[in-house]
Amino acid sequence: MAKQLYVCVSFTISFIFIQLAKADNYIVLMDLSVMPKAFSNQHSWYLATLSSVSPNSRAKTNTYIPFSKLIYTYNHVIQGFSASLTPAELEALKNAPGYVSSVKDTTVKVDTTHSFKFLGLNSGTGAWPVSNFGKDVIIGDACDNTTELREIKHKMVVCRDPDGDDSLNDQVNNVHLAGNTAGVFITNTVDISVQTPFPAIFLEQKDGDAVVDFIKHNTDPKASIEFKKTILGIKPSPRVASYTSRAMDPGLVYDATVQDYVNLLCGLNFTAKQMETITKSSSNNCSNPSLDLNYPSFIAFFNDRDAKPNSTAVLEFQRTVTNVGDGSSTYRASVTPINGLKVTVEPDVLVFKAKYEKKNFKLSVEGPRQLNEAVSFGYLTWEDSGRRHVVRSPIVATSYKIEK
Repeated sequence: MAKQLYVCVSFTISFIFIQLAKADNYIVLMDLSVMPKAFSNQHSWYLATLSSVSPNSRAKTNTYIPFSKLIYTYNHVIQGFSASLTPAELEALKNAPGYVSSVKDTTVKVDTTHSFKFLGLNSGTGAWPVSNFGKDVIIGDACDNTTELREIKHKMVVCRDPDGDDSLNDQVNNVHLAGNTAGVFITNTVDISVQTPFPAIFLEQKDGDAVVDFIKHNTDPKASIEFKKTILGIKPSPRVASYTSRAMDPGLVYDATVQDYVNLLCGLNFTAKQMETITKSSSNNCSNPSLDLNYPSFIAFFNDRDAKPNSTAVLEFQRTVTNVGDGSSTYRASVTPINGLKVTVEPDVLVFKAKYEKKNFKLSVEGPRQLNEAVSFGYLTWEDSGRRHVVRSPIVATSYKIEK
């Protein structure tokens, strides 16, 4: 009886350790100015930092917590890295020299089908130039079998999506596992919510049929994927996310100056050295720090995990819009309902008497201090009296909490 009890307790303790040791992917921002001169580059510094926070490196004892794994090093827009970290490693990392902040990696949806800049693709570095943008790659036509895909590993493949989004996810995953150079995915899915770590393009059925017809009528079919420029004036217009402005005459714009971005950095508690790295200037004015950038979107955090039941909070956003339409105009605000939240706009009517005139408004979001849903969203829409201009901005309410 005692022996059985011992086995049961041992298993329980082991299970608890394994659960505690579960790792998640995090994006970590680092202060490059703190990097010791002994390191020749950021990559080696990040590896050493991760090694120092690993329990296996700090103590030569058996443990269920695995080594941290560096996934990627960021050297351009931000300075930092992504890594797989256990809760214990993340807490240790927060005390490491140079640590600024971290955010848990989450899946996001693709927001455009046209502009490579909007997607964040880099024509100078990364997978796109390495694969020569998919140029002169033979096209195959099988995506449901990973073994077959590996046989054409260094070729572009064309995949059909007969069953909708679930099938599309599987196909993307198969192409990724097989290591194919690039993929063309033919799908009837309207809103693509699939990420690809390789060059890819998503085509509607009509355009996909033309690609398949090209393959069938050529003995040596070749293709290239090129994301180097955006061509204006084409028919039909490129499809983008529903909240993106489609007109070259937007009517209203949300202006943000350099100082506005500096105020944001000040509000995020960046050090003077970090701000100098970003702005390329040593004279940054932090007299008016603000976390509310004059941006055409609104993100409200309802993530007070210690909140009392039924307690609420009101988050306010100040915005300034500029009339870039010709002459006078009147805009009225409307808000799509968001379950469990109350959104108001003051004033809800903006009257402009001249071009380039500016008007201020306040958007308020009232909701529970701890939101039940991970993410809820809706839209604020400003529409002029002639319905010529419709300016839509996303409103996001989330219970996510950014680790700092």
